[in-house]
Amino acid sequence: VGAFSFVHLVAEENTGTIFAQKSINKKSIAPELSTEIKMHLGLSHVNVVNLYHVYSEEGYLHMIMDYAGDSLFSLRKSGRMAKVMSTEKV
Repeated sequence: VGAFSFVHLVAEENTGTIFAQKSINKKSIAPELSTEIKMHLGLSHVNVVNLYHVYSEEGYLHMIMDYAGDSLFSLRKSGRMAKVMSTEKV
């Protein structure tokens, strides 16, 4: 949970495929975000988390994207990663 957003794991009903759903409070959204979302929806690269779908409801914007796993998150819990360490992990 962040200051303006939170992330949940969600599963596609038919396949069980796991995705991350990032929900952002609409009050905290910068105008530039819509341009960034449009660009990200058309982007496909092995080193970039894919954004598959965006929808809006009840004061939140929801983004469905690849679930990248816990590896970087668990490293981040212990504090800030050194640039060299983060480069090696990616």
